[in-house]
Amino acid sequence: MDGYVCAAGHSVLEQGVPVNTPKDAIFEAVDGLVEELDALSRRIHDNPELGFQEVKAAGWLTEFLEKQGLEVERGVGGVATAFTATLDRGAGPNIAILCEYDALPGIGHACGHNVIAASGAGAGAALAAIRDQLPAGRIQIIGTPAEEWGGGKVKLLEAGIFREVDCVMMIHGFDRTLLHQDMLGVARVTFEYTGKATHASVDPWEGINALDACIQTFNAVSMLRQQVRPECRIHGIITQGGKAANIIPEYAAATFYVRAPRIDTMWELYDRVVRCAEGAARATGAGLKVTKLDSVYEPFRSNHRRT
Repeated sequence: MDGYVCAAGHSVLEQGVPVNTPKDAIFEAVDGLVEELDALSRRIHDNPELGFQEVKAAGWLTEFLEKQGLEVERGVGGVATAFTATLDRGAGPNIAILCEYDALPGIGHACGHNVIAASGAGAGAALAAIRDQLPAGRIQIIGTPAEEWGGGKVKLLEAGIFREVDCVMMIHGFDRTLLHQDMLGVARVTFEYTGKATHASVDPWEGINALDACIQTFNAVSMLRQQVRPECRIHGIITQGGKAANIIPEYAAATFYVRAPRIDTMWELYDRVVRCAEGAARATGAGLKVTKLDSVYEPFRSNHRRT
């Protein structure tokens, strides 16, 4: 047999002699970058930055990608810590590989965004190393800030950064290997309650307890859960509950997340949670301000056929 092609894309035999394929070349390029990518990941991990504040991480990633020969544009989509790094091989498909690099408040990179960032940048560097073997098209490494909160990808989507992209890929750490993962849509809302402060011992009857309204909202939401479909989620925290135990709180606040697999179900459930807050405020005599937070995430469906 003169030769054969391996469906997995690894070495082939031609006249009995192994010939490297592009996949082999990519593996070789990654092997050569291991130490640098490991150091990059650890540097981001040891310097956690919150959403839209990832100045160091974005700087390190763009410096690395520029060094690999990609064309870098910083601050894309009007987001200071977003970027694109492009490898252009002419007319053809536009494939995007995403980097995430923000951290969680208080606990740092518990979701492993430092690994996601280094993996995305490493993929771009490896492809740049074999650019002459790539087919026509464009590879874009897109730095997407504020994944933990703030919806950085949504802002970039609205700014048109993904308009000419044909396919998007990224990896995320998990406790098992998955090719695809659908995700719930999520809408966020804050409730601010206003009451009247009085001394809790001397004349509490003169006050209006904003914290009571807040707690009643949680009680109402807890009862609502019995009538909520099992695939939906409601969760919240009290962000402000008063200043001192002997003062009737005149201000309290809470934030809720509402999640569902369908966009219409999500907004229906969102409205029911808002009514819980409205009823609690009316029952206690407190004022209520409802703020729908921006950057709503619609339900995510991966392309099962392509994966």
